[in-house]
Amino acid sequence: MKPLLITSISLMTLLAFPAKSAESWASQTVSDVDVRVGGGVYQSSGAGSAYAFEIGADFTDFFGFKLQYQDNGNPKTDGQAQSVARFGVELGYNYQAHEYFAIKPFLETGSVYYSYHQQTCFEEKCEVEKVKETAQYYGAGVRMVFKYAYIEMNYKSDRGEAASNNTGVMIGVNYHL
Repeated sequence: MKPLLITSISLMTLLAFPAKSAESWASQTVSDVDVRVGGGVYQSSGAGSAYAFEIGADFTDFFGFKLQYQDNGNPKTDGQAQSVARFGVELGYNYQAHEYFAIKPFLETGSVYYSYHQQTCFEEKCEVEKVKETAQYYGAGVRMVFKYAYIEMNYKSDRGEAASNNTGVMIGVNYHL
């Protein structure tokens, strides 16, 4: 139910704004690529809060990709650690509100790779169990792009045995090639 609601809201947002003309879209060249690098924080339903780093690129106003690494801590300090690597694609539309400001609501999907480190201790002897899993993820978000910076708010829902929902905020630098 939640993914359907998020998808519906994102599609309504996309349809609420006028699209650029076909001529301006067709005139985009391969050199019109926005590259971004950033970091942020996430709140996960499965593993608490986490920090994240990502790189991404928008090849057109409609399509982009991202590679993200997310980690929630050290098993020596909090008993459990989870590392997550995601590679996904984004579909949305980049609305150019001003020469130095754009907003992009988007939907995303891709693969997620989990690596869990669960520590269990018995009478001062601790063992670390490692669990690895690959699954699918879906998400929705909105990115505000300034001349050389961006702020992104998003929601991701991971599928698989170690499923979790993640809500996060990313900030970083943006460069137009």
